[in-house]
Amino acid sequence: MTQISRRSLFGAAAAASVLPVASGLAAFSPIAAAAAAPKKARTIVEIAAMSPVDMARESDVVQTSYEIIRAAAGRLRDPELRKAVLSIIENPAPTIASADQSAVLAALKKEGLIAAGRTSVFPKFSDTTRSPQPTWSAPGSGYGSHHAYPGGLCTHVALNVVSAESLVAAYDNIDGLKLDFDHAVGGEILHDLHKPWVFQWEADNACRKEEALAGTGEHHVLSIAESIKRGLPAEFVVAQACAHEHPGSASGEAQVVGWLRAAAIIAGVDKLFDMGRPHRRRRQDPAAAAPHRGLGRTPRRPRLGHLRARLPVGRQGPSKPR
Repeated sequence: MTQISRRSLFGAAAAASVLPVASGLAAFSPIAAAAAAPKKARTIVEIAAMSPVDMARESDVVQTSYEIIRAAAGRLRDPELRKAVLSIIENPAPTIASADQSAVLAALKKEGLIAAGRTSVFPKFSDTTRSPQPTWSAPGSGYGSHHAYPGGLCTHVALNVVSAESLVAAYDNIDGLKLDFDHAVGGEILHDLHKPWVFQWEADNACRKEEALAGTGEHHVLSIAESIKRGLPAEFVVAQACAHEHPGSASGEAQVVGWLRAAAIIAGVDKLFDMGRPHRRRRQDPAAAAPHRGLGRTPRRPRLGHLRARLPVGRQGPSKPR
């Protein structure tokens, strides 16, 4: 009589129980469906022979995730913003790299926003009008962190975007709160827009190691800077900046302001904050109630609630990408 171990028995039972769940998910989720029934099954040997870009191109899960992101961008209400976001998704070119890197580096060091020993600000690039790789081939992060595989950026962003859309709907349906769909969803779509630049695939198929900038991974600040340079609305940029932390506390606010200040320097914006009349939406801004601390050299520092629409990042609609 064949002996069956407890592990084998439980393993078989678990596998059997997962099958109907997986098939059920496939009926409702396009990503689950793509995983359950790929257009072409490949062996491990075939996959190992591919480049990272080819792996992502041939992955039904990655390409379905990319289409989910594009579809969400297509649902943004403002037509100019929708056009700008779609353009960035299709080609997240590092236009900010056209800046005088030496001057930017000096300004960041003066503000204490970059390590004193750094000799450059930007990852390598050959063309400021073209991304070094497609959005859909980049990893979600470096090795040892999340979604660290070819196309991981898209599976990561797709989950966040679907979650953001659901949250906007839930706040409306349950609490009667009307959130700004374009800022909530669009900010999530672009929150990692420069990961294709930061996490470039190297010749040995490893991805580039990320540097720190303004107390976080450089991709975050570079992505915010790109949105500022392209003239996206101020509230949109703030929503994008809050992807790594929210300004619900003094320390959280200080982090977000630091990222925005670093991004403004990189984008070539002289003033991002106004010290005069508070923004008309100050009462709705959780950051406005907490004093800002820890950044800069003057006694009184700017708050997110003082962001003014007259500034380059505060135009009512996006300008054409530069």
